[in-house]
Amino acid sequence: MTAHRAAAVFFQECLERDREKELRLPIPVELIACLTHAEAGGDLERVRWAAVRLARRMQRRAEFQAALDLLEPLLERDRHHELLVEVANAMESLGRWKEARANYEEALAMRQAIGDRAGEAVTWHQLASIDLSEGNYAAAREKFGKALVMRQAIGARAGEAVTWHQLATIDLREGNYTAAREKFGKALAMRQAIGDRAGEAATWHQLASIDLREGNYAAAREKFGKSLTMRQAIGDRAGEAATWHQLATIDVNEGNYAAAREKFGKSLAMRQAIGDRAGEAATWHQLASIDLNEGNYAAAREKLGKALAMRQAIGDRAGEA
Repeated sequence: MTAHRAAAVFFQECLERDREKELRLPIPVELIACLTHAEAGGDLERVRWAAVRLARRMQRRAEFQAALDLLEPLLERDRHHELLVEVANAMESLGRWKEARANYEEALAMRQAIGDRAGEAVTWHQLASIDLSEGNYAAAREKFGKALVMRQAIGARAGEAVTWHQLATIDLREGNYTAAREKFGKALAMRQAIGDRAGEAATWHQLASIDLREGNYAAAREKFGKSLTMRQAIGDRAGEAATWHQLATIDVNEGNYAAAREKFGKSLAMRQAIGDRAGEAATWHQLASIDLNEGNYAAAREKLGKALAMRQAIGDRAGEA
């Protein structure tokens, strides 16, 4: 056990000191080695450390279920706030919002108790994101507001940019496009300044969504194109699926149903592969809209039924309505 513990410490230090080139080992292999030796040595702290970082890498590749499979068993013996948050992140991405909320709330209480303001701000943001997904915009604004004040106070620019982005998303959903553009503009400037390509892609996507709602399809295609290129480059499959969905929506609005079906098909396959149930429901809904426009009511009814069942299962009240 002493040898295993020493090996776990060694691999953790290698990662923290960026020694992967020296060791000629990829980062995931180092994390797996750290996790394996920590388990064998009974070092619960390093088990958690390695598992959380492995799960984060999985989630960046949209492997949400794999991340959940790794972390959930650990919660049975270690209800640490880091584990709770990462489990909740995966659950939220899979549309399991009620379970995610419970884990976030448990983590929030722990972070408040130890005075972890940065962690508390993150958790308020995550709880607000669930409110946003469920269509409870007033509750989402309140929680995002708490997160924003904390992040500005501690100088967390990346976190502040994320929060401006989400506040703008509420404006977008409520139809206040002027306010949405202003907040997305703040988020975009911050993300470009700090080199956050994933965040920049997400903001281009949302700015394009405003153009789409305003009927400016050429501008929307241009911005969605920027977002798509970035998301494909960084391997953001969930984001790529969302952008294919929106590009297909432009095709629908322009009456090009064949092109729309093709793009919705790409989006649907990706969303099913990564377990994005909320996104899958939205795509089934849009495919049904094409059937409706073409007068194929039986096919439309079937697809709308699939979308409705999924939205009811995950508590998507706004989508269900």
